[in-house]
Amino acid sequence: MLESTTALGKSRLVSYALALAMCMPGCTRQNLGLEADESPIRSPDPAVDASDGSEPSFPGDTPPNPGARPTPGQDAGNPPDEPPVGDTPPDSPRPQACAKGATPADDVVRTLSHDGVERSYRLHVPKSYQGDREVPLMLDFHGLTSSAQQQAAISGWNRKADKEGFIVVTPDGVGNSWNAGTCCGSAASSDVDDLGFVKSLIADLSKELCIDVRRVYASGLSNGGTMSFFLACEAADTIAAIASVSGATMVVGCKPSRPVPIVLFRGTSDGIVPYDGSRIFRSAPDELGLWSAIDQCTGGSAKRTGVCDVFEQCAEGVEAMLCTLDAGHVAYNNQSDVDIPELAWEFVSRHALP
Repeated sequence: MLESTTALGKSRLVSYALALAMCMPGCTRQNLGLEADESPIRSPDPAVDASDGSEPSFPGDTPPNPGARPTPGQDAGNPPDEPPVGDTPPDSPRPQACAKGATPADDVVRTLSHDGVERSYRLHVPKSYQGDREVPLMLDFHGLTSSAQQQAAISGWNRKADKEGFIVVTPDGVGNSWNAGTCCGSAASSDVDDLGFVKSLIADLSKELCIDVRRVYASGLSNGGTMSFFLACEAADTIAAIASVSGATMVVGCKPSRPVPIVLFRGTSDGIVPYDGSRIFRSAPDELGLWSAIDQCTGGSAKRTGVCDVFEQCAEGVEAMLCTLDAGHVAYNNQSDVDIPELAWEFVSRHALP
């Protein structure tokens, strides 16, 4: 808790700077809350405590620049005709049959009241869903000044869900923003209880749908990717794994209750969350280094696999992975020929809560 008016003012300035850096082009002051090769990436010095509660260090001083904006209505792809393939990890128990009533519409906008605020979200249920077996749930968070509608159009998660048979929920943030620690927008400056909202949303959906609560995942773009990291830090008992796109960890002293599998996608031409870092954001390699320390990874260097560097020898069988893309801020559109939901699902679906 802040102990002085001076500290409070400093916190608000920091929050504003973070929000400005992650703001999508066209945002206003109101949006900001004012109205098998070895890679050179090394495991951090084991003597350095990555979660000691100190202020985060963001190397470099590249000022943020405008990036590409999501294109509303962009087609994320057509679902295949074949039935979904199996999606249960070999080490997970077989899904138990459950019956939760009629199958809901495959795409619908819903609301949930939390903390006195009516919150909206988009629910995508694949056509293969019958309500007779537990299926995973993916939470997909939009970026600052964006919306659930835009995020659903550009991320490609609904298309992947139709192929694999899991459910996708794309929520709307208060003021088109997410309170992800020290960032971003009006959600952070107003201290919106987004953590409580996400947990309430999962609990509410689980009452109606056959959701495998051991396999709830989080992903998102920019501020949404930062929200994914926030959930990894603060809701490790609920979120099995995350896939962050152009996001950063903005939680001071992140100490999850257990090691959390994370994969982050960062673009080398990102002008908002620069790959090489800035005064606000860690570089992509340093972000991987932070999580390799949090997840207690060993083995020295990360293993290079395609465009990704991965620490495979981490506590409790988790992994920490960085995928470097030839892309700008909206990395779903990249020149590396990487389908982010495909690669992200391959990663997260290997993991479930203990």
